[in-house]
Amino acid sequence: MNPWFIRWMILILVLANLALFYWLRTETRQIVETVPVGVKRLVLVEELSPPVVVNDGEVAEIAGSADVSDADIATVRTAVESGTAALVQLAQEFVEQALEIAESVLATESCWLAGPLDQTAVREAVTGALATQGIQLKLVLQRVAAAPDYWVYLPVDGGGQQQRLLAVELGEQGIDSYAITQGRLAGDLSLGLFRNEEHAHSLMSRVRAQGYVPEIYQRPRSREEAWAALREVELAALGWEAEAGALTAYPSVRLVPRTCPDG
Repeated sequence: MNPWFIRWMILILVLANLALFYWLRTETRQIVETVPVGVKRLVLVEELSPPVVVNDGEVAEIAGSADVSDADIATVRTAVESGTAALVQLAQEFVEQALEIAESVLATESCWLAGPLDQTAVREAVTGALATQGIQLKLVLQRVAAAPDYWVYLPVDGGGQQQRLLAVELGEQGIDSYAITQGRLAGDLSLGLFRNEEHAHSLMSRVRAQGYVPEIYQRPRSREEAWAALREVELAALGWEAEAGALTAYPSVRLVPRTCPDG
């Protein structure tokens, strides 16, 4: 939920309760002032209790005037003021509860990562949009899996001596090779490392044609991506809209929810 919406709702509730308090105070004064001290008040027939049916079927009507004493007025004033105080207390409790709910919502504010911003043009566009709203770009660097390297190698049995002899033999066939001294392929001969899988298979086919049995090892690789860290308030200020997890203004930029950092 948008925190700005919550703040506006709280403000409306507070103003509504202040208006209610003012109205109740005004009504209290009007009720009390309509009955001056020591003055007789005429009671209209419409204000009397409903007619009472007596045993003989006749209707007894009550009419006349009533005297209002100072004690009666004091009783009315006390009752109205007590009711007003109770309503004001209830309104204050309601506002306090609303504030607690709002604080809870704000405490669980959503945060987002917008990215990746690998393309220079996209990064500049996003940075400019943030700058127009006075928001400084906060970058989060993440390592993600990248396409593997394709390592063509020739397995060697027999240790270092056999490795050197096989390297000389390959050289005589016009095949370049390098001794692998560490890692999972230590002791074997490297024939080539490629990013393009087709190039790796092309070399392997050529070496096989000369009577050798090379293999391909897919070496895992990762790369670093830059993402913009945004809070929900900042995202709302930018007015960015997302569809299927991507920004409509920047289709290559995805929105990913994340836990908000402290502070």
